[in-house]
Amino acid sequence: MLLACRIRETRGRLLADQRKEATARHAVASWIYESQNLGLLPGDFNGEILLNAVQEAPDIETKLGEERVLDALYKIMINPKAFIEYQNDEDVMKVAHPIIQGLVLDR
Repeated sequence: MLLACRIRETRGRLLADQRKEATARHAVASWIYESQNLGLLPGDFNGEILLNAVQEAPDIETKLGEERVLDALYKIMINPKAFIEYQNDEDVMKVAHPIIQGLVLDR
């Protein structure tokens, strides 16, 4: 009976982790899709790099929802020279780096 209880607990934790991961992937995929529709990201953007970054550092997903970070990313995508303006902003850079990697890797 104790074993059955542990199995249920473990299964419950695994399911919760899977739901959390699926929610994060959906949020990031939605952001990528919206950015591509706005012409800010190319259609062949490697979104897996950003999705993996979110799994490693879940706060990236939160930062993608912050207006200040989104505004900075928008400015950088429109004018790459704006990157200099935000290079000392840890929040923006934490999100910008995986996006940049997704733009340049696998090309």
